[in-house]
Amino acid sequence: MTSRARSVATALAILGAVWWINPAPSSAATAVLATSQQIGTSVQGRPIEVACIGSGDRSVLLVGGLHTGPEAHSVDLVLEVARLAWSSDLEVPAATRLCILPVLNPDGLVSGNRTNARGVDLNRNWPALNWSADAYHPEGGAVSGGSGPLSEPETRALWNYVLQTRPDVVLVLHCCGAVVEANDSADAGALATAFAAGASMQHIAEWTAYPVTGQFIDAMDRIGIGAMDIEMEALGDIALDDHRAGLVRVLDALEGASSQPPVVRQAAVTRVTYRVLPGDTLANIAVRHGTTADVLTSINRLASPDLITVGQVLAVR
Repeated sequence: MTSRARSVATALAILGAVWWINPAPSSAATAVLATSQQIGTSVQGRPIEVACIGSGDRSVLLVGGLHTGPEAHSVDLVLEVARLAWSSDLEVPAATRLCILPVLNPDGLVSGNRTNARGVDLNRNWPALNWSADAYHPEGGAVSGGSGPLSEPETRALWNYVLQTRPDVVLVLHCCGAVVEANDSADAGALATAFAAGASMQHIAEWTAYPVTGQFIDAMDRIGIGAMDIEMEALGDIALDDHRAGLVRVLDALEGASSQPPVVRQAAVTRVTYRVLPGDTLANIAVRHGTTADVLTSINRLASPDLITVGQVLAVR
């Protein structure tokens, strides 16, 4: 196990009791709620955990370790942000809540691999409209997008958590490029502009360096959740001050908007529909259209995957 994996494992072992640290609350933080929960497990059974601080109605989810291997320093950055927040060195405004998922790919963190234990690239395994089993990343070329969207327990854990909690924006750390790219939902574009300005990065409209299929931020568009990819500037350099400044801009922007109801602007996509036939189930409809029952349940706002009727028209893409 690498020294990074050992230090992260130690931090995560503490999570079940009190996440990372448990300082006595300052007078400015007496109303702050700190919680932690396990949202799933990896292929090899390692816990995937989220901790939140703050009690506001607006929420930010910060995700590290979606890609590990050379990009594992994203975990270091998230843990440092957590240390600052839980020691009150990073103030979470009263109207907001900061949730932190330090590592989505704990198996890759321990093994030193970029992919999960089944060799799947976890940023190519989401139910975006362009999902493909055959995907690409410049490090190694061809990569696996999985046997289907959300085929991996790690991506299913985060997908279900986002569906349940519906954060205002999800920030996902990658490397490298010193750029920020947002999806088209909610206020992600404006929040990405704010983050980029604070962190001295460039906000780009679209990633054009190489093709990306089945990525997280595009899948979030399908359920109206604002999300952004933050490409850290250099391998091994967490640039804590810059990223902290960017995060503060996002938190402050949400604080300023707290008196207004959140605006959800669904991305403009071409919908493909299917009319339910006798004998159909949501599961077999999903298989035929290259998606999952969970995705169809979400995008059609179904109370239960079992509650479909003959003749009902479903959006399948």
